[in-house]
Amino acid sequence: MSRSIIKVCDGWKFSRQVSENARCEQPSYSVESWESIELPHTPQVEAEVVRYPFQGICWYRRIITPSPEWVGKQVVLEFGAGMQIADIWVNGTHCQRHLGGYLPFSVDLTDLLSHGKEALVVVRLDNRDTSECPPGKPLEHLDFSYFGGLYREARLIITAPLHVSDPIRANLQAGGGVFVRTKELKPEAAHISIQTHVVNEATDPARRCHIVSNIFDPEGVMVQTDKSFPLIIAGGEGHHFQQEVVIVSPKPWHPDTPRLYTLITEVYADGALIDVHETRFGIRHIAMDRQFYLNGELLPIRGTNRHQEYPFIGNAAPPNAQRRDAQLIKDAGFNFVRLSHYPQDPSFLDACDELGLLVQAAIPGWQQFWPNNSFISRSFQDVRELIRRDRNHPSIIFWEPNLNETGVGESGLGHSDWCRTAHEITHLEYPGDQCFTFGDAYPEKPGWDWDVTGLIREYGDFSFGGNESTSRHRRGEGEAALLQQAWNYQWTLNHINAGYLDPKSDYCGCATWVMFDYNRGYHDDACTCGAMDIFRLPKYVYYLYQSQRNPEIIDRRWSSGPMVFIASDWTPRTGETKVIVFSNCDEVELLVNGLAISRRSPDAGPDTVYSERKETNLATVGDDYDRSGGNPYDGGNANHIPHPPFTFTGVAYRSGSLTAIGYIKGTEVARHDVTTPEEPHSLEVWADFANIPLAENGLDVLIVHARIVDANGTTVPISGKVIGFEVDGRAELIGPNPAPTDAGIASILLRTSGPLGEIRVTARLGYLSASKRLA
Repeated sequence: MSRSIIKVCDGWKFSRQVSENARCEQPSYSVESWESIELPHTPQVEAEVVRYPFQGICWYRRIITPSPEWVGKQVVLEFGAGMQIADIWVNGTHCQRHLGGYLPFSVDLTDLLSHGKEALVVVRLDNRDTSECPPGKPLEHLDFSYFGGLYREARLIITAPLHVSDPIRANLQAGGGVFVRTKELKPEAAHISIQTHVVNEATDPARRCHIVSNIFDPEGVMVQTDKSFPLIIAGGEGHHFQQEVVIVSPKPWHPDTPRLYTLITEVYADGALIDVHETRFGIRHIAMDRQFYLNGELLPIRGTNRHQEYPFIGNAAPPNAQRRDAQLIKDAGFNFVRLSHYPQDPSFLDACDELGLLVQAAIPGWQQFWPNNSFISRSFQDVRELIRRDRNHPSIIFWEPNLNETGVGESGLGHSDWCRTAHEITHLEYPGDQCFTFGDAYPEKPGWDWDVTGLIREYGDFSFGGNESTSRHRRGEGEAALLQQAWNYQWTLNHINAGYLDPKSDYCGCATWVMFDYNRGYHDDACTCGAMDIFRLPKYVYYLYQSQRNPEIIDRRWSSGPMVFIASDWTPRTGETKVIVFSNCDEVELLVNGLAISRRSPDAGPDTVYSERKETNLATVGDDYDRSGGNPYDGGNANHIPHPPFTFTGVAYRSGSLTAIGYIKGTEVARHDVTTPEEPHSLEVWADFANIPLAENGLDVLIVHARIVDANGTTVPISGKVIGFEVDGRAELIGPNPAPTDAGIASILLRTSGPLGEIRVTARLGYLSASKRLA
């Protein structure tokens, strides 16, 4: 056995009902009354809308029994994250305290497990307000929620004493682990730098060591191999091997073609293979020349922001759920996602690599700077560990070593000095020309600036009314409200995209606030400006952005190609009406009950001010709000977006069907139908797997929906009804049950734990019922 990675997500005992004076870290403490749980885990199932999620102390315990194969091996237990101050005991002895809720921490169990002894691991988590580590903002003033628990997976990493190190445990500047960088990229060849840190954690005599680096292309063909010179590594010492290789006719990574290479690192001691380490990377070159360039070509950034919250379970979304979120963002037509406002799950980043989503990776921080040694030192360590964990992801183009929206005016020049140091640390951790920092703009910059200054990181929400923003609407609020939301984003995107025309502008792109609705500690209501709601159901604005994709690029891995969407539920209305269609086609024809009404080109009217105020603040902070609503869909304000909408005016309402047909070069390429809803007739159960089936083994969660439909299969947009759910199979339902409908749809969370088997969900509303097999 060389290297082995074993998940230790099951077998945990949990409690949050422990007195402060209990000695539950001691082996003699009885945990018979504790709950048996599996990771990822949340301390408490929360409501759909929650201002005050669980805050307090909770405990986890697990016995790890060694395998005979571990004798003489190095055994480390790694936690993906725990919110947010963790104390760890092993067999009753306190061995570590970790500050921060978003990055991994580990415990070395070698002395016990490699000698055949059991290890009782106890973790105490405290997610109460603290000034010891970022973000540091008290929950009641926070615009998101901390939630709690061991909310990512845990795993055992078993290696020989001489092995490729873990970059966070090694704690070496720009070092530890494996670090792969593209030094130069041309069509004929790519120059790749490989740095590999091998450590000898044995107390035995020194070992003669060399490594072999094998690179495989996206099709699995070995395209390069390089053997290092041998050298001696003494016990307790390590060495960074430096290798430079050339890959002929490289296949670059790009959002449209996210090709990934695999580096297999083999470690040899005295001629014997003792460790094998795998690193996935992409060959790509990024540059800023006022705007953003990828592989030598200008690439406008069209993005969004993501909070990692999931309904009812807070942050405790398993890897498959993380991947589904990435798929939904890609399907929405975005090419960029900012991870707000903290490091997110590695599974999400893996999916971004695979799908071609550009990423801005952030440290924890939000409108708070505590000028104490603990907060400052931990925040700088967050910068280091974020980069060390994630530096090989080709999707990450910008680093955000920034305490989001923490201005000089709030914290004085002490925070400005902090920013400069964080910027410098970033470049020390990722040397060379492939590292770019981004942070808030400040009125006073003492001789430095972030590398990226022209990215508008949040737009479309706060400037239209703050907490009463006209961009914040639930799906159940209806057509006019959802069109208002879409208009706010369209108008803003069009106006900020005009920056591309200014030869002096450094504008390189923008990101909506936000992809998914989310809860926040400082307000009783959820923030509902998302392109999708918290249950990952789309609003009209989702299709506005989906229509911005290039219709010529077709890839079965995500939603692609020509599209057309009617932003209407075609419910009864009086007089003539507007019908808004989002499409990336040349022309759209609108039909009512099969009769053609009009065939037209995209909107091409002039750009205008949002309202009579003449000016509207496009920023995300401040008090310069415009709640007027403007003049939605006036036929203009779309000259600077790739694919303007189609506004059909003077359409007479007739109950029945509304059809939009999209044409490119005169040929029909897309069609969308909307039908007037009639009386409820039945229910329909479904789930959006986002191309990722339920996990055969281990924990998974899936959002399951039931909708009320009429005899034609049209959703009846009734809110406030309650639909009951039942499940058969190895699964459980999480959330209020029965669940209320919003725009005719009720949602609940399905949690599975393998082996999977057959799973069937049934929904009931009065005499109506429906069933669906999901596995």
